[in-house]
Amino acid sequence: YSQYPYNITLGFHVIFYLTALVGLMGQTKSIRFSVLYIPYFFVVSNVGSLAGFFSYLLKIQKAEWTKVE
Repeated sequence: YSQYPYNITLGFHVIFYLTALVGLMGQTKSIRFSVLYIPYFFVVSNVGSLAGFFSYLLKIQKAEWTKVE
């Protein structure tokens, strides 16, 4: 089999995560590039979802809403 399609896929992944990193650097310096903010938001959303999932599995946080008084 040819490694060419896998190399292209790896290249797209590397570019995507590099743009997310540049979006993070722009976010910390209050410079927003709207195109680079999309990969950054996607990565941060997935990391937050994973953190919430593992905190639920480890019983750190309840998975129900409580009414604020």
